[in-house]
Amino acid sequence: MACWELKDIDSTEYGTVNPNGTYDVDDVCVVNFGDKWKCAANWRSMDEEDSSIEFTMQDDSVERFELGWCPEEAYRNMITDAISNIANNNFWQKQLQQDFWIHERIENL
Repeated sequence: MACWELKDIDSTEYGTVNPNGTYDVDDVCVVNFGDKWKCAANWRSMDEEDSSIEFTMQDDSVERFELGWCPEEAYRNMITDAISNIANNNFWQKQLQQDFWIHERIENL
């Protein structure tokens, strides 16, 4: 499955595209839980755009959950919060701990 690269992006609803920037976005994620369960999400690939998560059950039935995009306000609040805490080491330590917690959960899937 092909994924996007920065050179493929010529416009966005979220601002100006910097052609010298970095495109660091996960386009597709598949997590297998043994040989019976699979969680797959494809929110931006060259094949299709699918903002959902699917769980393939043990009986091969599929549970599908449609996802929406975060509203622009959520990103604005996140950036405003980060800027207002730029010199607050406790804030950044808490962010780091949250990141470690999330990654530990992902690694243990």
